Amino acid sequence: MYLSDREIVPRLGEIGFECDIDAHPFRPVEQVQASSVDLRLGTRFWRPKRFRSGLTWPFRRQIVDLRHRSLHESYPRHDWEAFNAGPDEVLTLRPGEMLLARTYEAFSMPPDLAGRMAARSSYARLGLAIHCGADHINPGWKGRMPLQLVNLSKRTIRFTPLTPIAQVIFIQLTSKAEHPYGAQNKYRDDDGGPSYWWRDKMVEDLASTHGEISLPPAIQKKLQALFATSSLTPDQLVRMYRFFNSRKSNDLANWNDSIDDFARVEGRRSMLSTIFRRGVPTAAALAIGALLSFLVIPWSGWHAAAAVASVILISLTVLIVTSRKPEFLDSNELLRLRRQYPGDF
Repeated sequence: MYLSDREIVPRLGEIGFECDIDAHPFRPVEQVQASSVDLRLGTRFWRPKRFRSGLTWPFRRQIVDLRHRSLHESYPRHDWEAFNAGPDEVLTLRPGEMLLARTYEAFSMPPDLAGRMAARSSYARLGLAIHCGADHINPGWKGRMPLQLVNLSKRTIRFTPLTPIAQVIFIQLTSKAEHPYGAQNKYRDDDGGPSYWWRDKMVEDLASTHGEISLPPAIQKKLQALFATSSLTPDQLVRMYRFFNSRKSNDLANWNDSIDDFARVEGRRSMLSTIFRRGVPTAAALAIGALLSFLVIPWSGWHAAAAVASVILISLTVLIVTSRKPEFLDSNELLRLRRQYPGDF
């Protein structure tokens, strides 16, 4: 049974809607609707990181392999970065993009109620989804409800924090929950960030019963230590993560051999990056030189080809010059780090 406004209002003190900004308090008269409560978008967000491979452009597919439970546990948020946005800041969500967010209002779900999150119709009609199916709120839950903002339309959507994009519906249970959502549950009072799917008890049981594509404990411990330090750049950490993520457990028996293999891969990336970063400007200069022949001989198809090539190569040259030079953990760098951090490498 859904609660109506006449049943919601007397329980507002128990539900306890809280807001951080004094200028934007919870307003029952405006936010309590006939059978729901409007909720606003918070100021804390998570967006996917933009990583580069060894070359200037990373044309590669991004894969989340749910079989690598222990590796995700070592570095759960490697693909995401958190940021805050004020009420007057504009956020942009392009077609197909996703932002992790949470509601501005914090609240509690009483033990005799369950909840359901839904998008407000005005924003849903724009193609803005507020969750990817995670709309249920257990009795006993407390915090700011996580949101997964996805632009399902073909147009870019811009919005600001505190936009009232969601609504919570309260459902009366036939009895109080015997085991309400408690402090031991993985998403109580969380920050709305990336998934902790690997904490799921059923995933743990599945891994222990049937096995998983996992890291040996010794290597997992080494990676956890590295991820907790600032020895490597973020890009190096991500490439290392992906390297170990692509290997089978029986190929990762020895840490020293594994990190040496990674250093060799990094060395090849460094060589290709150097060739690319030096070769493109050289090719751009040659293409421009070919265009100069336009001044002395009649126009031909070769001039058109040289013009197109010049535009492309000059654009790439500008990108190379203005971008940060990638750093690689090749054999020389690994040797230096082993001397500097003998316990980690």
